[in-house]
Amino acid sequence: MGILRRFRAAERPVSESAWLPGATELRVVGVTFRPEAVETAWRRAQPGGTGAAWLVPDPSNVHDRFAVKVFIHDQHVGFLSRHISPVMQPALAAFSTTHYGRLVSCPARFGRANLGMRITLYLDLAGLGVDPADVDDMPELDQVILNLLPRLDEPVPAMTGRDDSARRALAAAETARVATDENYDRAPDDWMRVERAFRAVAGRLGAARDPLLSDAWLGVARATRYQRGRGQDMLAATVEALHLNIANVGAWHELIARAASAPHVPTLITLFARVPVAIRPQVLPQLLAISRGQDRLGNMTETAGQQLREELLTLATSQGDATSVKKLRDADRRR
Repeated sequence: MGILRRFRAAERPVSESAWLPGATELRVVGVTFRPEAVETAWRRAQPGGTGAAWLVPDPSNVHDRFAVKVFIHDQHVGFLSRHISPVMQPALAAFSTTHYGRLVSCPARFGRANLGMRITLYLDLAGLGVDPADVDDMPELDQVILNLLPRLDEPVPAMTGRDDSARRALAAAETARVATDENYDRAPDDWMRVERAFRAVAGRLGAARDPLLSDAWLGVARATRYQRGRGQDMLAATVEALHLNIANVGAWHELIARAASAPHVPTLITLFARVPVAIRPQVLPQLLAISRGQDRLGNMTETAGQQLREELLTLATSQGDATSVKKLRDADRRR
């Protein structure tokens, strides 16, 4: 609640709004598409990057009939996440109906993330009659990930063979992937060609029972990552890479990075619980970066980030993972 005490009465919105400051953090999405509005609102913010936000139901939105716009200092800076807007829009509309048409407003705070500005709202859900559990909905992405994880529990064939020709083809496919990733003038079907190369190699390595089959499926995942509408295929390929080699650090990085695009603490904890203890030192820094909004997208709120670090520590302690416990405690001391 510290941020709430930094709001003076003069900073509150004008009388046509209802001021509902609270402890629930809500992330504003779409800010990267409104850089000028966000920059203007940020410049007008109070010291410490605080301001007041108005929540405006937008049922006529052609992309999402449950959309809720967020305004700060008269600037449309983004929306509430579509994961929670089906709950929030009716609650906001009902509140307005019973409170003489007044809009809901609440504190907002600006912060810097790797891809630009991040805006967090602090709202009293009880004032809207909303149960916090109803806005902690698991994103669809996380449901897909959790539905795929049982694959990791299935028996793994003995990978004791070797196909040197297929291994050279795998190296060539990886070289092509890196070149495609670095080529900003790539054609629309370049990623599809790279994917086909990895899938062909995977077939050969699978027939030989070569342990590098896991790396081939990781290549499929990375080649699929940027193809529109192929998100589930990317996740399935990543999980297949882990099924074949649970210690594939690159595959864990891909899976966790994908989960971080809509970060949900229980899902990230579930993933970390499955990471072999021996490779956790290579994975834990990524989760710590996510918890502090320092990953590529920076979508995790401060409260959720603190919760993630605490639950990672609890999990590592319960499992006797002394290395992770030390890293987590050292990371908190350095803050």
